[in-house]
Amino acid sequence: MARPVAPLKLPRIVKIPAASWQEVAVFGPAVVRSVNHHEARILAFPGRAPPGVVQKNPAAGETYGRLIASKGPCMLRLPFEGRWALYNTHASVAVEVAVYETDDSTVGLQRGGYSKSTGVGVNVSNAAASTVLTENVDAEYRFIQNVGTNVVFIAENDTPVATGGSEIGFRLSANGGFYERCSDSIFRGIIKAISLTGSSRLYIVEGV
Repeated sequence: MARPVAPLKLPRIVKIPAASWQEVAVFGPAVVRSVNHHEARILAFPGRAPPGVVQKNPAAGETYGRLIASKGPCMLRLPFEGRWALYNTHASVAVEVAVYETDDSTVGLQRGGYSKSTGVGVNVSNAAASTVLTENVDAEYRFIQNVGTNVVFIAENDTPVATGGSEIGFRLSANGGFYERCSDSIFRGIIKAISLTGSSRLYIVEGV
């Protein structure tokens, strides 16, 4: 069970241009969350933007050894006060992030994450919604990617609807659309899925 933490203060919104560094200053431990583009990967480096950005480009998978990564709605933790450089790995889209400061001095010491995971492939059809994840109160990470060729809708604790102008659920585009939740924003209940047409295949990972 996660321990209670001090409440987060009202956030500041910071815009990070595509494939660029943006400096922010925090006056205590802080967390960062993307608010407008959940497919971008955000990296953080304590201090000013590292030298040699052209020679070492995080977008190409190169790192400096002190970078912290976050993607989607998962929070990026900045464990101590000072100046931080945030990097947006998306090649063409500027990302807005919310920077929340907290009085909790241990925010950077919480492990979070998960110790083991299970990955499975599941086929879903347009005939009826099917359960792709059952309730799991111990879940700390959930990832569902549509690796098939048809659009899929998924819904948390509800029945997804894919047609008729009254769609319900998260829309996962064909060939890569995904849903991702980690410990800061995870839904641990039942998730169902249905394909828009024909059938499609999902790759599902759950970590505990």
